[in-house]
Amino acid sequence: MSDQNIVAITGRLGRDPELKNLASGSSVVDVSVAVQDGWGDKESTAWIGVTFWGKAAEAISNHGHKGMKLWVSGRLSQETWETDGKKNTKTKVTASQWGFCEPKKNGASSNGPPSNQPPASQASDEIPF
Repeated sequence: MSDQNIVAITGRLGRDPELKNLASGSSVVDVSVAVQDGWGDKESTAWIGVTFWGKAAEAISNHGHKGMKLWVSGRLSQETWETDGKKNTKTKVTASQWGFCEPKKNGASSNGPPSNQPPASQASDEIPF
């Protein structure tokens, strides 16, 4: 069996997304997503770095805001750099699919582009029966 690199998270945006346009013409957004685990005094929050590219980056920068709940699936990737002779690495998620988990205030869906819409069972915390 070959290795797989698939990750899925649900959490809240830690800050408003900021779109960056690269010299190559690509659009990119880097955000941190707060993912909570556990309960009571055992609850903890992990901050996961997520990168969006292209039209997904444009959509999340136009419609996302700090505190908004979203789901993301994609692959893990690593950045490596050197500072003062010391190697540093950061593991993050490169998004391939995503969507918002909460409706707009006027009741309309606030999900990203239609190709990123989750199945109805993933779009809500409600049990369908």
